[in-house]
Amino acid sequence: MRLEQLRSALAEHEGAERFWEDQAAGLGATVSTLAGQLDYKRGQLALAQAADTECGNVVDAVSQVEDDLRQLGANLASAIGEDVSSEVEAIASGDADTASAAKSACEALVASLQQEIATLEGSLATAQGSLSAATANAASARARASAVRLRIRNYSER
Repeated sequence: MRLEQLRSALAEHEGAERFWEDQAAGLGATVSTLAGQLDYKRGQLALAQAADTECGNVVDAVSQVEDDLRQLGANLASAIGEDVSSEVEAIASGDADTASAAKSACEALVASLQQEIATLEGSLATAQGSLSAATANAASARARASAVRLRIRNYSER
């Protein structure tokens, strides 16, 4: 190869190296951003799962209170000789729907966060793969440029 061709090849390899380094820098920022978002969503999921557990406990507690009130109503009806079931039922069924709705909302939130996390994990894996490829391409271009520099040096020393 003539010296002009070597210099042209060197410029091409150095340009490729800069391109891939820029790509890697951008992808590194993307990976960092996605990792931060993933950590945040995982934290939200942990909180939502804890709330879901607590809502389940509330649903169970409301159910127990309803059962206890119904038993109290039956005992009261037996003691006074009157049917008080409608009054007891009105008291007993007040919070069950609210507790069940809260539990359903928590379950929906958990499912939504799990889907968001799965999507972020996929995006992060893709970005990490692209970052690895860009880094490898930059290293390859750097090695080719180094080899051409050596050929130019050897050419000049002749």
